[in-house]
Amino acid sequence: MLRAVLVLAMRPECRRRSDVLLQSPLTLVLGAGSSRDFGASDKHPFPLGDDLRDKIAGALQISIDHFGNWEKTGSREIFGAYQLISRQSGDAKLSVSNLVSAGSKVATALPGCESIDDLLERHDGNLAFECSGKLGIAKCILDAEARSPLRQNPENIRLPAIDRYSRHWLAKFLHTITKSASQHTLPEAFKNLKVINFNYDRCFEWYTHLWLRHVYGVTQSEAESILRSIEIVHPYGSLGALPSTGAEGMPFGHQAEARDLFSIWRNILTYSESSERDDRPKKIFEMTKGCKRYVFVGFAFHQQNMNLLNLRHVSGPFDVYATTVAMPAPRWDSAQQRVRACVGNPRARPNFSSSDLSAQDLVDKFGDRWTI
Repeated sequence: MLRAVLVLAMRPECRRRSDVLLQSPLTLVLGAGSSRDFGASDKHPFPLGDDLRDKIAGALQISIDHFGNWEKTGSREIFGAYQLISRQSGDAKLSVSNLVSAGSKVATALPGCESIDDLLERHDGNLAFECSGKLGIAKCILDAEARSPLRQNPENIRLPAIDRYSRHWLAKFLHTITKSASQHTLPEAFKNLKVINFNYDRCFEWYTHLWLRHVYGVTQSEAESILRSIEIVHPYGSLGALPSTGAEGMPFGHQAEARDLFSIWRNILTYSESSERDDRPKKIFEMTKGCKRYVFVGFAFHQQNMNLLNLRHVSGPFDVYATTVAMPAPRWDSAQQRVRACVGNPRARPNFSSSDLSAQDLVDKFGDRWTI
């Protein structure tokens, strides 16, 4: 009998079944806090919240002389992008002087708003305002990627090391969902993973790429193929696709120049653009249909973002796992209420599990539940 069991366990179909640990859909929802540890150092984390607002405000405080030339304050790259946009559009509303003025107004208004996204939504339809704000976002996030230890040095073909992230939540998460996957069955391990990334940066995609290359020794094209098998949506857009074999893109860690900002600012979306003009909630709805498990990392559960999640397809009990680091109990109560409100069926009852310590702790505590 024992010999028969061992023979059965060795059959290829049995190995394949055990290798695919994520056996039902899991939606990973990423907020700004999920990228924090990919910053330049512990003292200089990836910018979010007040830090990002301050950096954007500083970049947009551009001064020009009487001849319309940049005068050493604010971002020279953004000023160069203003010039390119003005020439390309031919629209008087997007003249360099109007864009500089709009950028200064964005910088002045930012301290009174919750975020740059909130401010741009309040000025929906003001193209010069949106343009300058989006250029500020693109510049500051590109700068943050360029300072990250994960940056790819264009003069060095060696892959960036990932050793400093051995205890990072994303390393633990990837390990959890691929725990018994071989290189041969690796692509199958990701087929049920859905990612809703509310960040503009590409930290999730780039770290996952590096992790696959280092841990499994796969080639660049193989890692890219696995990443393409993961359904990923950025509700507010992103800095654009990472370059892939035979295709162009913006490398992670690329030093931003004016032409880069010019090429990607339209990839950044306001809430209205995402929900009304781009139809991303419908994409999220189709992508997560049938999913009963949601993992929120570094997410603040703002009402605007909850509206984009579009969970009205959920018809029965479902599981919600969330980080609540530095979130007071009343705010976590409000967050739970927002989750309940964004599902349409009264029988769709969420079961909440959380960690107020860290994202690593969340994965350590509950990761085994996600792979059942």
